[in-house]
Amino acid sequence: MQVKWLVEQGLGRSLCLTCGKYLRKEARSYRFLNAELESLAGKLDLGNCLEALTLAKKHGHTALQQAALRVMSDNYLQVFRDPGLFGRLKAGERDHIQTQRMRGRKWLVVADMDSPDWSRRPSQSTDLGSESVKSSSGIYYYEDYKDTWHLHTHIPQEVLSKGCAMCTMDNYLFIAVGFQGPDREVTPSKKVYCYNPMTSIWSEISPMNEARPHCKLVALQGHLYAIGGECLSTVERYDPRTNRWTFVAPLPNETFAVAHKATACNGELFVAGGTLRYTLLRYNPKTNTWRESMIVGSKDKTTEMVAVRNFLYRFDVSPLGISVYRFHAVARLWYECSSIRLPHCTAFQCVTMDNIIYCVSRQFTLRFLADEVSPSFVAQDLKVLYPAKGILFPFILVLPDKTTQQTCV
Repeated sequence: MQVKWLVEQGLGRSLCLTCGKYLRKEARSYRFLNAELESLAGKLDLGNCLEALTLAKKHGHTALQQAALRVMSDNYLQVFRDPGLFGRLKAGERDHIQTQRMRGRKWLVVADMDSPDWSRRPSQSTDLGSESVKSSSGIYYYEDYKDTWHLHTHIPQEVLSKGCAMCTMDNYLFIAVGFQGPDREVTPSKKVYCYNPMTSIWSEISPMNEARPHCKLVALQGHLYAIGGECLSTVERYDPRTNRWTFVAPLPNETFAVAHKATACNGELFVAGGTLRYTLLRYNPKTNTWRESMIVGSKDKTTEMVAVRNFLYRFDVSPLGISVYRFHAVARLWYECSSIRLPHCTAFQCVTMDNIIYCVSRQFTLRFLADEVSPSFVAQDLKVLYPAKGILFPFILVLPDKTTQQTCV
């Protein structure tokens, strides 16, 4: 009725023209705004990503919203430490940028830690990514489709050391430096470095309170634990939110002098080893206490211990080969579950991906199927990392797609 009245009064045509002009103006404004938001997606950094995220949510621009969250995810530790940035994100956005780092293909990655050539060390260098500090040591990834190894990146010389330890957390690689310096001037170090595969950036985080060569570095519930070390029983925990190390309950006195093994399982730390007798300790972070668990003694040398679901797997080396013992973290029962004949087997290190345990050394690359019913070694060996010259440290990382351009912040 209202439209009819307007037409009868001769106002309908004028109104339609006015509405048409308004709609065309709004359309032009929307296209302009959309173009501006799209152009902003290619200019994101940590200084503007929060503002971009707010604009994207306000105007319903999904692509810009995803791009802003991607920048935060690629640089998660920096965002996590910034209360002005991380504190203004919603709970779902915080979870998203953390879990997004582990989305994608997981790779078996190995760090070849060759002894550093300190005679070639530049006198002054602060850029960990510069060509001047790169060495022959590197990080390699395994391509299972082609059974080949490929160089991912070089390891800066500042990071190379003897007696180092490493682990991954939130798709970052953390390396606790052991001894540094020439052989005649070698000194233990407190330094810890971090590598971000999403940006290919090396950085130094807060140093430990104590230098601890030959310690074990284990990730548990969002924290890093530096356990023991050469003639050390102390334990430190790293909080990535505050970038600080603090002491927690030490290992029982005179338990391990050196060469212990450690892993995390079911929300607890497990440490195995011993000089006088073989011991298994478990640490509860809720109570900050260590207690001893039952273990099967062995005349063989334990070379590695890892966890898959509710089980610990201990790899012992003898002159005849490898024996694998399994421990149920709840039932607390050890038993030998598998073995393989491998004369003159050298020490190796392990890492788990789903239900596969990779055993890596310069002499072999084996796979162990951690099946709950019938665990066993996989018959087919994988190609050895022939370019390796040092000690091999295997771990699992999600690497970025080579075709994806990473944001430089």
